[in-house]
Amino acid sequence: MKLKILVADDQMVIRKLLARIIEENDWTLVGEAADGTEAISLFRKHLPDVVIMDVNMPVLDGLNALKAIKSIDSNACVIILSSVGTQEKIETAIDLGAAAYVLKPIRKEELSKAIRGFTGKK
Repeated sequence: MKLKILVADDQMVIRKLLARIIEENDWTLVGEAADGTEAISLFRKHLPDVVIMDVNMPVLDGLNALKAIKSIDSNACVIILSSVGTQEKIETAIDLGAAAYVLKPIRKEELSKAIRGFTGKK
């Protein structure tokens, strides 16, 4: 069974990069969200194996969306992306239940490894 992944980032170029990484790994992209509210809605609809989500998004940021997704499914695997790598943001994301915190610019090897490491799926 293919890994189902949802991506959430307000930048279309990042969403397309993530889609390419997902495709290269033979995983399935189940949805793309441009903000945290869309991410929550798509999470409910698709129940993906992994959510890859940016911290800074309009309408609802990634940390609040992470909190909402974890309230829907406490076992949800959410990987947070950010260009802001402050210790405080990283600790907050991990405290809220993020499986990993990956810094931008995205290195596909690092992201792929994080997905595999936290899902146990190839």
